Amino acid sequence: MNLIKSQRIKNKITHTTFSKHIKLLVNGQCYVRPTKRDGMKPDGIWLSVDNGWEDWCKGEDFMLDRDAQLQVQLKDDLEILVIDSMENFLTWMHEFEAYNEVDKTKMYNKKGFGIGYATFNPHLWAWTASKCDGIFVTDKGQWATRMDTFLYGWDCASICMFDPTHIKFHNPKVWITQTDDCNSCKGKGTINFGKLMDDFPSVKSLKLPKPPAMMYKDTQCAHCGGDGKVTRIVN
Repeated sequence: MNLIKSQRIKNKITHTTFSKHIKLLVNGQCYVRPTKRDGMKPDGIWLSVDNGWEDWCKGEDFMLDRDAQLQVQLKDDLEILVIDSMENFLTWMHEFEAYNEVDKTKMYNKKGFGIGYATFNPHLWAWTASKCDGIFVTDKGQWATRMDTFLYGWDCASICMFDPTHIKFHNPKVWITQTDDCNSCKGKGTINFGKLMDDFPSVKSLKLPKPPAMMYKDTQCAHCGGDGKVTRIVN
């Protein structure tokens, strides 16, 4: 795997959160909350690189209620897996495949391991965490892999650290915010798809016993969480 020491990362590293959490983070009272992820992303402390996450959220009108940003310093001599190319990604996957010989379920395409690979191999993240302290997908790396692998959902240059004690938070900045109607649902809290999607021939051909909830009209808006309001940073 393409491992480097943490002190070699010279990028600006930050973390966005709610201002009420600043004291806890600065005092080292941070922990990884287990989630029911679909396999595409590991549990860990997620960090933004060169303001990539903050810029992506603004562009996508997403999670704009976070009103604070802290700078991040990683401890020295940590082993960080860097994905800067498709070659880096494939090396990582082939090493995992050699370990995970029992489970041969894969989803290939012409460039490598497909979007569903991690979902079918639930031991991937635990195995990776046993080999390194965190994963750094660079901006170049996420563009090289996003259309052909499960890293599609990373969206921007990001670092995921498995152990919060390896991180020091400092220099908090609090933004002034204002609350507006959500642009996606126009303040209604739901998005109306019009005709039920399960009436479409392409969905009928799947012969699903019950269409997923997201196929119905009046689906809860994912951008505002269904309350119709989005808090925006104004400074």
